[in-house]
Amino acid sequence: MSQPTLSNQLETTLQDETIGRLAVGDSTLSVGSVHGALLSDHASESVIELRQTPIVQIPRAFAGLVGRQTEIELAIAALRTKQIVEIYGQAGIGKSVLLRYLAHSPQITTSHPDGIADLSGVGSVGDRLQTLFDTFYHSCPDIKLSDREVRQALRERQVLILLDDDALTATDLQQLIAALPNSTFLIASRDRRLWGDGRSIGLEGLSLSDSVTLIDRELGRFPSRSAESLAPPQKKTIEALWKLLQGNPQRLLQVAALAREDRLSLETVLSQIQPDELEQSLTRLILASLPKPQRWIMAVLVAMGNTGLLPEQIAVITGPPNPLPSLQALVQRHLLQIEGHHYRLSSSLVEILQKVSNSTPWMEKVLTYLLPWAETHPRSPNALLAEQPLILHTLEWAVSQARWAETLRLVRSLEGALALGKQWETWGRVLNWGLQAAWALEDATSEAWGLHQLGTLALCQEEVTTAYDALTEAINLRSLLNDEVGERLSRHNLEHLRKITLPISEGERSQLVANPLGVYLTLGLIGFLVFVLSGLVGLAIVNRFGQPVPTVKPTPAHTRK
Repeated sequence: MSQPTLSNQLETTLQDETIGRLAVGDSTLSVGSVHGALLSDHASESVIELRQTPIVQIPRAFAGLVGRQTEIELAIAALRTKQIVEIYGQAGIGKSVLLRYLAHSPQITTSHPDGIADLSGVGSVGDRLQTLFDTFYHSCPDIKLSDREVRQALRERQVLILLDDDALTATDLQQLIAALPNSTFLIASRDRRLWGDGRSIGLEGLSLSDSVTLIDRELGRFPSRSAESLAPPQKKTIEALWKLLQGNPQRLLQVAALAREDRLSLETVLSQIQPDELEQSLTRLILASLPKPQRWIMAVLVAMGNTGLLPEQIAVITGPPNPLPSLQALVQRHLLQIEGHHYRLSSSLVEILQKVSNSTPWMEKVLTYLLPWAETHPRSPNALLAEQPLILHTLEWAVSQARWAETLRLVRSLEGALALGKQWETWGRVLNWGLQAAWALEDATSEAWGLHQLGTLALCQEEVTTAYDALTEAINLRSLLNDEVGERLSRHNLEHLRKITLPISEGERSQLVANPLGVYLTLGLIGFLVFVLSGLVGLAIVNRFGQPVPTVKPTPAHTRK
């Protein structure tokens, strides 16, 4: 009867804590143990299948778009010829609305055989590509391919990619576009990021005629009348508002909704706006009449920035047991936007309100809510991933405030879900926050865990030096802490270096783990032998074919002064 291997022993020890497994190369990554992730051999190969296409992932349709006919025609013409389209402009100008409208256009949806995928706000370039891969492919057992394999699998896909965020830099965006050469991109962002191929469309304010239509419709009066049929004083007031707000549709809607909900005339609203501090005075005016529950909701969503919250989360954080009536009222005032089931601040208000608000008390409340919730869902990675934007936003705030104990608790709660969700660039960033917290707290146990996790991640990505350094340091710390299980686990994962360095026999494995310095010495010897051999080969070539051609020195005419 064969003896159980170290890998099997560790799997048995950790199996009750494991929340999921993932195939990685020739190994299986088991996630969830308090000691860290386990890499073990797996016998079966993963079967990867293409899902049925076309895939359609688009935001909800937008009905009642006013104006923008020229921009629509330009965008559709470019997208039908597979050109990249970028829509850019100030907050509230209507970029997202136009993107949503275009995404539902039949002329667009039928010109991309593999479908439409929304990659807005899902992290780094690598994580977005992984998300797209998982959208198109199914594997059993679940597998994490290398970045190169992911890019290769996606190269031939003909997809319309929607990107409605500013998270990627211009360089990141170019990398994402280069990775998907047969796909087309429809992008909405505040600033222009594309200066080469494709069509960049800068959105300006609405025309006066379109602004009149927009305000008239929002007020709920004379829906069928044209601008010419309005009474001259009313039309003159709208024209003054249009000039003052530069035709920004979201701001115009907020003004019209204020007049409607508070039963004010547009003349009264206009008289209370101070042109020399336009944005601040308008925002104060809009918020002044809100009841306390609505002001609380606004305050917490100001703290959340561009991250949304569920109604039940808002109820716990702000206090009112049923926030839906308040949320609906704020949406009707165009102060909040709905994304799926989440509510977030309207884009035109985020920057203005964050400058004048103290978000610390509300982020404290978010943290107080989130910590116990996250820690009670350790075996629910999908639930944690669904709230990834909220957790990451809170984590960034906790790090910025040096709230190290809370940072470490959130890292511990989220990192396993990120590993199983294959969001590995975000996983690495979160683990580094955890390591930073462990150092600040002088928590050697958590430091060893963080080093083990980072080393295991590097090993899965075949980053040999990083993996060796982190796992070796974890082994040393765990040895000093008398953490027997943790030390065995780190030594076991370190042994997997052999798969991407030198093949060794079963009998040599224990010696390698006991003396890991031998890995570097062996690699150094091989490097030295390769260097010597290259020199001998070069010398033989010179002797065989004569002396090398001398270097030609530049003439004075070509020499830089």
